[in-house]
Amino acid sequence: MNGVTGQDKGFGELLMRGQPASVWCLDTLVIEGDRVVVDGWALAPPGAKAALTVNGVRLPAVFGGPRPDLGRVMAFDERAPNAGFRGELEGATGLAAGCNSLELQFCDDATLRPFNAAHGFYWPLSPPGHPFPDAERRRRVHGDARQEGFVISGYSTYRKLSAALADESRAWEGFESLLDWGCGCGRVFRYLPGKALSRLTGADIDTDNVDWCRRSFPGSRFHAVPLLPPSPLPGAGFDLVFGISVFTHLREAAQHAWLGELARITRRGGLVLATIHGPAAGVRANLSSEQWDAWAATGFVATGLSFDLRGAIADESYYVNSLHTHAYVRREWGQHFEVLRILDCTIANHQDLVVMRRR
Repeated sequence: MNGVTGQDKGFGELLMRGQPASVWCLDTLVIEGDRVVVDGWALAPPGAKAALTVNGVRLPAVFGGPRPDLGRVMAFDERAPNAGFRGELEGATGLAAGCNSLELQFCDDATLRPFNAAHGFYWPLSPPGHPFPDAERRRRVHGDARQEGFVISGYSTYRKLSAALADESRAWEGFESLLDWGCGCGRVFRYLPGKALSRLTGADIDTDNVDWCRRSFPGSRFHAVPLLPPSPLPGAGFDLVFGISVFTHLREAAQHAWLGELARITRRGGLVLATIHGPAAGVRANLSSEQWDAWAATGFVATGLSFDLRGAIADESYYVNSLHTHAYVRREWGQHFEVLRILDCTIANHQDLVVMRRR
């Protein structure tokens, strides 16, 4: 049986432990002349009244809109089916003056302080002039073909990776050789500063997207890699590796194979930033009680096939949805890397970011 019913109250209470105090997702942002229009979904901490801000200014919004899709995947949370919001703000031109982006935050209505400042979303006001992928390529990478979601996800991820590097007293330009492992069609790397982009290598199992990147970003290097290593990537070739939404789709054996390969290609002392589906993602995974038990017992579970890469890879049983506990990551990934930090629910406010150093 998938999901949680009224008879599964105990299971639902266990699952709720992974739910952050506040959680939200910005689905779309549109600038229409001098007006910003946004929509998405949001759950505030119990008892709190919610608000949205854009660059620190209140964005008038209506909360409590219907979201039946959330009701299906978060069936234990009675608020989920009515967690939608829509907001509009006039005066976007004034807000954008002197800024290179818009920052949207989910806030306490009384103070306009973010419930969690690390869970902001960002929109680039001066996006780079690189070629933009078509809808089908965007769908394979993002799971949704809409241009706005692709931009929000890619640019927000870039900003959050930048913040994680800054916490290590590093910046993109300070690395000699960068690898975007699972680069897709450039959802994240397209925002890199020029010096870093010229030092970038991208790798992916989607050969069509790799070919598109070669044509669209001729100053960088790209490799198609097999479903399992070995890969053509050079040993000790990179001092920064980042992989967004890759380990989230690997079976356990493939995960271990790629951990070994990442250890081979990362220089000693190099940083690796990779995402997982952790406790917060588990809340939205519509797990069965059997899957929950397996995850709790071992720290890892593959919950079913993902069809995002259907038609793009030879073995369609390869790409799954998987969940990790933090204890599992520290134990298993720690065999290859020093796990410095795991940032909860920071990438797309859904995936946890693991920050590691090659021993």
